[in-house]
Amino acid sequence: MITTFHSRMKFTLAMLLSLISMGAMAQCGGVRPTFEWHSEGGMMHFADVTDHAFQSPDSVTWTSFSGISAQGASMSYPYATAGIDTVTMNVWRNSCAISTTAVVPHGGVSDQCLSPVYGSFSWAATGNNAVAFQDASITGGQQVVEFWDLGDGVIDLTADPSHFYLFPGAYDVSHSISTVDTSSLCMAGRAEHIFVDGNTSTCDSSLFLAMNVSSFGPPTSFDVSIAVFNAALEISNSLWAFGDGQVDVSSGPNTLHVYNDPGEYQACITVNAFNTQTQQACYAMACGTVQAAAVGVLEHAGHAPLRAWPIPFAYVLNVEGPAVVNGAQWSIYDGLGQEVSHGRITGVPSLQLHTMTLRAGPYVLWVRSDTRSSTLLIMRE
Repeated sequence: MITTFHSRMKFTLAMLLSLISMGAMAQCGGVRPTFEWHSEGGMMHFADVTDHAFQSPDSVTWTSFSGISAQGASMSYPYATAGIDTVTMNVWRNSCAISTTAVVPHGGVSDQCLSPVYGSFSWAATGNNAVAFQDASITGGQQVVEFWDLGDGVIDLTADPSHFYLFPGAYDVSHSISTVDTSSLCMAGRAEHIFVDGNTSTCDSSLFLAMNVSSFGPPTSFDVSIAVFNAALEISNSLWAFGDGQVDVSSGPNTLHVYNDPGEYQACITVNAFNTQTQQACYAMACGTVQAAAVGVLEHAGHAPLRAWPIPFAYVLNVEGPAVVNGAQWSIYDGLGQEVSHGRITGVPSLQLHTMTLRAGPYVLWVRSDTRSSTLLIMRE
């Protein structure tokens, strides 16, 4: 029994440390860094093409194995000789950084590119842990050689590869092209931080997960179905990594979470188990992409769909706005995404909340009806 307990505890701690490590490299502000590069003359030019629709970055920095160090949305670098470099772009938001790393084949200063090509690609999920990639480069009719690094150690040299990932999660995928005309050697490419959704299990056919994500305004709701097909299998715990640095080890397979910044995140759950017959630990994992809605902030409350006063409030909070209509429902969630109060609006299109039971701190107010949904960050003093 002592050996069994020790092995189970060691497995659980290993998984927890793994998830905390994932959180340390989490998405900041719901961003997926993407950059492109191309050669022209004897220079290699890099440019940030990340979708910054929700929030502009505080800064963008560049580093590489060969010694590149630069700041800004773009940079140019003359490689002395031809070779392969590993280039990383870091996007900084709110003192937090997330990066994408690319494998970049390049020429040297003597390899002049006279007719530049421009690398790009698209991708789409085609099934559980499966992704199809498509070359979208601009070559001007020039013949090129393809090179894909799919982020999990697999290299592909075809134009439009399809790939099955053993595990769901986030991967840095890079695609580069190179012309075959050595009199004008041109190279280009694109790197993107992609989310591979799906599930996997190390418990043979004994344990499977299915995740359902509902991001209809904050908080985001996560529901996971756990299917156990072996009576000897005992569920140990469920560990969540929400993609924003937050880790939850206590809520079980069904939980709520509030994202502080709008954008795209990937949330993953790992369910640990132990087989009492074989004395072996195993786990199942599932990941899903979340489109987090915007949350109103205090200094912009006057421009938000919801208007609340006073902020911070003591015991009574007054709320107005287009979403405050007869029959609408309201909920208040704490910083862990747990609902702490709720109700329904009746009669006049205004709302007065009495909050004697709330502790001091920040909360999210969510008001929704059949046609409208609005949120606002509120503060209890």
